[in-house]
Amino acid sequence: MTLRATIWIYFAVFTVAMLMFLWVFQVLSLDQYYEFSVKRNVTMASNLITQNFSRSNPTAVASLVEDIAYKNKMTIAITDRNGNVITVSDFMGNFSVITSDHGFRLFEYRNRVLMSSTSTIMETIVNERFETTEILYGALIPQTTYMIFINATFEPIDSTVDIIKDQF
Repeated sequence: MTLRATIWIYFAVFTVAMLMFLWVFQVLSLDQYYEFSVKRNVTMASNLITQNFSRSNPTAVASLVEDIAYKNKMTIAITDRNGNVITVSDFMGNFSVITSDHGFRLFEYRNRVLMSSTSTIMETIVNERFETTEILYGALIPQTTYMIFINATFEPIDSTVDIIKDQF
């Protein structure tokens, strides 16, 4: 066998091995990566709002809250320690666990944040009405008596995984 043929065979085997390696990791880790990505987006949104929050004018972040909620299809609410809503933006079609049940769930989540040792909660929950998996984040805004709540959905990506599986 010539050197050129040997190199070509090794290159072809290496290319096929890399494609198989990428395919396997896409199929096995896409769900976990997507969940990690959504949680990271929620945390980044909370940090951005918290950095721009003003105790003297808590409603000043309302447009920022609305922009972030719109871009990320989230529901974001800021309340005072007593649970009174300062601003809320719902881009989940009014089906968010934050805005449903006339605020009773928000009161429950507020209590969980206050009882938490880190003053933060991040839970994966199931929306019973639509049977969708969602993330709920709640935190006490540092050096204030205000709280932020974010609800985002994990959009179903099973069809994406099926398409990737069918590629080979």
